Amino acid sequence: MLVIQSPLSFSNFEKRSKLLRSMHVVNPLLDRSQLPCFEAIRALHVRPAVEACLLELDNAIEQAGAAPRRSSWANMIEPICLAIEALEYTWGIVTHLVTVRDSAALRGTYGECVGLVSSALSRFRQDTALLGRYQAIVASDAFATLSAERQQVLRNLIRDALLAGGELPPGPRTRLNCIRERQALLAKTFQDNIADATRAYSYRVTADDELAGLPDHVRVAARAAARQCGRDGHLFTLDFASYHPVMQFSECRALRERLYRARSARASELGEHYADGAAEWDNMPVMTELLALRHEEARLLGHRDFAGLSLAQKMARSPECAQSFLDDLHRRIRPQAAAEWQALQSFARDGLGIRELQPWDLPFAMERLRRQRFGVSTDEVRRYFPEQAVLHGLFKLVETLFDVKVLPATGSVWHEDVRLYRLDDARGHPVAHLYLDLYARPGKRDGAWAASGGSRGTRADGTIRLPAAYLMCNVAAAEPACFAFEQVVTLFHEMGHCLHHMLTDVTESAVSGAKGVEWDAVEFPSQFMEQFCWEWEVLVALSAHVETGAALPRTLFDRMLAARHVDHGIEMAHQIALSALDLQLHSAHAMASNQSILHWVEAIHQAYEATPPDPLSRSVNTFGHIFAGDYAAAYYSYQWAKVLAADAYAALENAGATHANAGRREIGKRYRTEILGPGGSRPAMESFIAFRGRAPDLDALFRDSVATRR
Repeated sequence: MLVIQSPLSFSNFEKRSKLLRSMHVVNPLLDRSQLPCFEAIRALHVRPAVEACLLELDNAIEQAGAAPRRSSWANMIEPICLAIEALEYTWGIVTHLVTVRDSAALRGTYGECVGLVSSALSRFRQDTALLGRYQAIVASDAFATLSAERQQVLRNLIRDALLAGGELPPGPRTRLNCIRERQALLAKTFQDNIADATRAYSYRVTADDELAGLPDHVRVAARAAARQCGRDGHLFTLDFASYHPVMQFSECRALRERLYRARSARASELGEHYADGAAEWDNMPVMTELLALRHEEARLLGHRDFAGLSLAQKMARSPECAQSFLDDLHRRIRPQAAAEWQALQSFARDGLGIRELQPWDLPFAMERLRRQRFGVSTDEVRRYFPEQAVLHGLFKLVETLFDVKVLPATGSVWHEDVRLYRLDDARGHPVAHLYLDLYARPGKRDGAWAASGGSRGTRADGTIRLPAAYLMCNVAAAEPACFAFEQVVTLFHEMGHCLHHMLTDVTESAVSGAKGVEWDAVEFPSQFMEQFCWEWEVLVALSAHVETGAALPRTLFDRMLAARHVDHGIEMAHQIALSALDLQLHSAHAMASNQSILHWVEAIHQAYEATPPDPLSRSVNTFGHIFAGDYAAAYYSYQWAKVLAADAYAALENAGATHANAGRREIGKRYRTEILGPGGSRPAMESFIAFRGRAPDLDALFRDSVATRR
């Protein structure tokens, strides 16, 4: 709770403080003295907690406005930072629970509050008196006496105020607030539509011939899903954990097509073909309105388009630079992608009897190609990666690289499957907490992601608050639980994000961990961790055959390496296409052309993809990264970060072919010190150069370093 530090004459302060104290006693969302008590949190707690945090923010703003004319960090900035941190913490828990424990009540109260939060933050950032005081502090001699962290916090406050329209006249500023509140609601609607459309569909298989090719663990999971619904047979849904194994393994082409058509039509005007009333979940009107509002927002703030507004805050700096980067990548990868597509078509025709490959054939054909040409079976490899061995190997790598210990911890969790860990430093002092939620279930959002569960920062009493991170996956629940290799890579990816949150040295919450880091550098630590999945020593440490306990054989690992890039070009071309589509949709050209979103989907596909388009696919309607996430006009970040990660990992390779533990620890120490430690307290390029000794090298992404890995 905010402590009023200077004598003020406002009588409402005492009333507010009493109200806040009473709320903190009874509302688990407001108790920051310990880790969250998830079991105690109910939908009824959300609005009172949010309103309490907004009151606290109002208190801080009034206090800052009433401070002496000579503003300072202590009498102005610190109270504001503490109030913003409290709001972000509480709202972060609410947002997290919506994704992992969805319910009608929670969704409803979230919808009520998302506009309140957006509006309050807009008012705060648009306060011209505060902006003037920020600028006065920066211009004063006292600014040079502040730590680098605090200087960056002030720069960010000024930047955010300007981007929020802090210098706009009242009329345009009011319009900007309306736009942003509406955008927040539309983003929520977009995600809700996907969730509802996904839940609405299921397909029950009763004929054995439709199950041909499916591994036992997939059949067991589908049979259990049917039993949970009180039905016989095998039940398949559009959740990725249920859907993807069918696309990979099913020999029944009709089943693959059925599920593909249903999933690719989610949240679209075609939804009526697979669920009664699903057309009401069509996201096309939502996307169209969102794009128009973003364009209007950018114009109000003096930018040509939303792409320009977004890129002004990122490492790439301009849409032209980002597009040039994508085109350079595409020029390099296009021949490989075309050759892979031709090879896959030939294999499908000659080896599988499929004369014309369709979208629902691609994962199946690729799986068979790996199996027949390289002797790599996804299901065979999966048996070497049971959960316990994978986590042991992952934690061992983290401990070796970053000189920490990962220990089981006790505490409240939001589901019985969730596990809590504590990270201790070499002296045994706690540095962070990690929540691990690995398995798919009803009410949990599809996909994999990581999020902050609370940033490292300094409390009002001067003590340090430890960070926490959430690591979320959606592995199909099975007994015994084993990971496909691509799921192992995903786990490492998300752990990279979590390490970014947890291993920061920053004590100002506003620039701690991943906060304040340019968005096109946020994927760097996650992509970096992926690189280790292709090291022999690492895979040996995290593999143990589910039946025999044997580690992954070297011969199988070598075959996996040989098959690693079999569809690398096709996949990279696809990711470049998504990135180019994102930039195009947010460009002035697209807005002025009055062409439909589907027109741009088709145009970008023709320009960048290696595979032919599917005119009935509506996958753009579930492109949550840019329509319900933080990647609008920034999806290229994944490719940008690949370059940073490949170049950074090359430093480890250059340290010695043997990757001895001493060399690994030295690189890990430097990586933690220069990349993870500073968080957002300095520009990401400065951090990269401090680690690597130079700017990133695009060629690092294309060097074939596989042969050097042991």
